[in-house]
Amino acid sequence: MRVYICVFLLISLGYWGGTGWAQSTPDRSELRVNYVYAGQLGFGAYELGGLSVQIYKLPLAYTFHFGKNKAWELKVKMPLVYGRYKFKTTQQISEQQIKQSETVESVSVVPGIELQLPLHRRWSLTPFVEWGPIKDFSGGPWSYVYAIGARSLFSYDWRRFQVNFGNALLYAGNTNFSGDDQEGYGALETGIEVRHPLGFSIKGYEPDLGGFFIHYHFFPSADFTRLSRSPLRLHNQYEFGVSFGSQPSWKLWFLTVPRIGVSYRFGGLDAIRLTFGFPF
Repeated sequence: MRVYICVFLLISLGYWGGTGWAQSTPDRSELRVNYVYAGQLGFGAYELGGLSVQIYKLPLAYTFHFGKNKAWELKVKMPLVYGRYKFKTTQQISEQQIKQSETVESVSVVPGIELQLPLHRRWSLTPFVEWGPIKDFSGGPWSYVYAIGARSLFSYDWRRFQVNFGNALLYAGNTNFSGDDQEGYGALETGIEVRHPLGFSIKGYEPDLGGFFIHYHFFPSADFTRLSRSPLRLHNQYEFGVSFGSQPSWKLWFLTVPRIGVSYRFGGLDAIRLTFGFPF
């Protein structure tokens, strides 16, 4: 319930903080929202050439354990995503500056499945697939997003540090059901995370603090529409972040509390996001 209240307050603040009156609206044919990048970003915000984006994601999921010693994991995900995209521009018409703005709001549910395969006691491989519809409340057509790929995570302990190396290879995209306005890109992600316990325990849980770095390489590029300007094409991005969690993970009733963190992503487009652990 606390999570739902926090998400509701954040959405409300984002909505009222971003509302404004404009003299006219831009041509909707120029507005193309990169839903797939926003979905992969998760919970966060960024601004780009007159486009202001706010994404709120509730990462609902349940994990089934099976196999020898229950080492295999099947995670069924059902995240709820709300997006708010505000396009703003100014045009000079007959010696008068005309401010233009248009706001697109969307809600999506993107079910997904992840299968964690323990290749070694320190190394796991996780193939995954996601697909889900998007409802555009500004009158646009129904769309859908999808992603398919695999993640790899290698972990080892050094003194009191836990060091994690992550890799991911994926292809993700979005399009409407008529096949128009397609967006898509491949991505190779490489990251490292270091965690260290804080030196005390609470009811059997040992809190720890972690820091991570991730490099994203897009092929082909991830493209973004900018009003009255040429599109932005991203080829490489970088991300630094910190996270807080515990060993073992905290339990709240029958739910596992995820790691909570914040990160900054840059490289052609700057974004700040809330993270739920090292994404590998």
